[in-house]
Amino acid sequence: MKTSTQIKTESAHKYIAQLCKHFAHKVESTYSIDHDANTATGLTKFPMGHAVFTAKDNVLSVDAECESEDACEAMQGVFDAHIVKFAFREELEYEWIIEKN
Repeated sequence: MKTSTQIKTESAHKYIAQLCKHFAHKVESTYSIDHDANTATGLTKFPMGHAVFTAKDNVLSVDAECESEDACEAMQGVFDAHIVKFAFREELEYEWIIEKN
């Protein structure tokens, strides 16, 4: 199963760094950031699957592969809970899409 979303925000690259640094306390998580280009990429390996984060053109994209629909929903919940904390200065609008393989 796959789940994905895109979030328009000028802080996309900053949020990837914050999320990946935070997730790295409990699971494998890495990121790279290009401040000059205002872009970033990240990878986090959760127990229920892995998520790839990309920041480009003021859009934060999340693409994840999970074991099941329940696992995708759990990963979405983890992301949702954390992005709200890091993006408290703005109101983000986004919608998750789940693709069944």
